[in-house]
Amino acid sequence: MALTVAQGEMLSLIVEGILYGFSLFMYGVTLWVLLHQRRLDGVPWIIFIAATLLFILSTIRIGVDSHRVYFGFLLAENTDLYFGDTTKETFKNIIYLLQTLLGDGILIYRCLVMWRDVRVIILPCILWCSVAVTGIHTVWSVAQPLTNSITVFVNAAHWILSFYVLTLVLNAVTTGLLAFKIWQLNSMVAPYRNGAQSLIPIAIILLECGMLYTCSVLIIIITYALRSNSLYVMLNITGQIIPITFYLIIIRAGHARISSEVSWSLSVPVTTFQATPGRSRQDDTTLGRDSFSSVAHRLDAIEAQDVALQKIDPER
Repeated sequence: MALTVAQGEMLSLIVEGILYGFSLFMYGVTLWVLLHQRRLDGVPWIIFIAATLLFILSTIRIGVDSHRVYFGFLLAENTDLYFGDTTKETFKNIIYLLQTLLGDGILIYRCLVMWRDVRVIILPCILWCSVAVTGIHTVWSVAQPLTNSITVFVNAAHWILSFYVLTLVLNAVTTGLLAFKIWQLNSMVAPYRNGAQSLIPIAIILLECGMLYTCSVLIIIITYALRSNSLYVMLNITGQIIPITFYLIIIRAGHARISSEVSWSLSVPVTTFQATPGRSRQDDTTLGRDSFSSVAHRLDAIEAQDVALQKIDPER
């Protein structure tokens, strides 16, 4: 028996509620990482505002979905007809578009801070604008009076598919750029590590978060192409996955920073370091410590100075 739109809405609300619980907890941890750990460095306001906006949007979204399910099952005269009317989902679609644009925008911002080169983000910015245009047109198309759960697979097919394909490509490009830069920095500071934590796990968590969102979007594209009502389940779930993946990266970066500081505080004495020509042992110790601290800060997209690269390559 095929999944109906009404059944999909109920199932998606249950899963969405579970994911929102995780998101709520992770938002609290994210605030601790951003506010408590950064008392000496200063609060990264851009990331803090983005995290808060994503949390607000995800909260509004689950509130809208809960109201829709409540009204559809308990108050509507015809449940299937109510849930089949996609024009009633305009506000929820706007929330999803804002979540997507905000999440993708933060990825572009991280790329800019990590690479410190505007040329690197030219393609991502073009893709972001394309996502915005196709997303706005998609919301408008679905809101038209003649659109329902059946005609939505035909009338706005090109715009909807373009929106998801573009956001998929944008996510892949920005995640790849971030992971590559972290790997590059990790290789450059490797001679000064002396037991400090590798940055490779951070690159891995970036790729894992990117893959989680990528898989969600791929499933949306597949279910839409198959004209399956499972599409509505994935749409609601993905609305909570976006903030979760954002929080994961911040939390993992904070954990890496703590581990790096602990490993340096418990590391071997300075006398075990081999000083490089022209530097004292103390200089080399400071170099390693500053390099890893800088990379961890920049992963959060709040460190403006490329300390690691400047100290490794003074001519940079």
